[in-house]
Amino acid sequence: NRKYTDPINRNLMHRSRPKFALKKAPKHEKNTKQLEELRKLVRNFPTIIVLDTTNIPTSLIQNLRLKLRSFKAQLLFVKVSLAKLCFKKLSEGGFPEYSNIVPILKGSTLGLLFTSEQCNTVCSLIQSIETWEPLVAGKTCPFDLYLPQGLTNLNPCQTSFLPALNIATKIMKGKIYFINDSLILRKGEVAKECHQGLLSLLQIKPIPRRIHINGIFDLGVVFKTRDRIVSDIDLLDTFHSVIGRIDAISAAIDYPTVVSVPRAIMKAYLNMLGVVMETDYTFSHAEIIIKRVLTNKLDRVMKDKLESEV
Repeated sequence: NRKYTDPINRNLMHRSRPKFALKKAPKHEKNTKQLEELRKLVRNFPTIIVLDTTNIPTSLIQNLRLKLRSFKAQLLFVKVSLAKLCFKKLSEGGFPEYSNIVPILKGSTLGLLFTSEQCNTVCSLIQSIETWEPLVAGKTCPFDLYLPQGLTNLNPCQTSFLPALNIATKIMKGKIYFINDSLILRKGEVAKECHQGLLSLLQIKPIPRRIHINGIFDLGVVFKTRDRIVSDIDLLDTFHSVIGRIDAISAAIDYPTVVSVPRAIMKAYLNMLGVVMETDYTFSHAEIIIKRVLTNKLDRVMKDKLESEV
């Protein structure tokens, strides 16, 4: 601060530095910009993956952005009210299919992932990104929590709360050794301070944290995550099973379908082969099969004779 002398009062005064306040853009301008961005992304990408990133650390979101660089995708974080307003305007403006996405827009911090890639690859990439967090006292455990058998880094003086948790221990090489795999918390039980203290001493972070997928909007239809993460092998298996059921139903009720045509042709061909075997009538394709059948019969007869002689 600079000092100067007042010519009237002759007193030393302290002059403060001038404060320059940055002018913030009004809220309506920010909202209009975000609405324009949303409309552009909706036009350019056919698939929208709705993410709930509530209480998710920023490191997970940074890892997601890094891994999405090799994909044709763009991640945008918006307010829930603004996203609902945008999709409602689109549904009222001649695109009624966008009204289906409004019910899955939930969460305090909402992320919209616009992509033109396959949903299977993008969703599996999102679910592969995870971090581990310590157990906090007062929260419910999402699964059965076991402590593995083996040597720990605990000193023998730190065994005061282990008998209360029914953990069998012994001292080995100056450290505490867990004799068995011990269950300390069941699924749905509330964690206590002793659980939190033990896991912190063991430096164990058992709680996984992942980005939750609310739903997938693809070409006007909303899907759940489990409905879209399907491999090609699963699709082929379901396709073959459906074809087999249709063929069985058509054979049971004697109703011809496109699926039952190969089976009907094969059945007619076998009937013709039976006629050829019993009569003198032949045709070109039947002679090859009859020769093979006869050679197989002769081979079996010769094997039976050799076995009987032995």
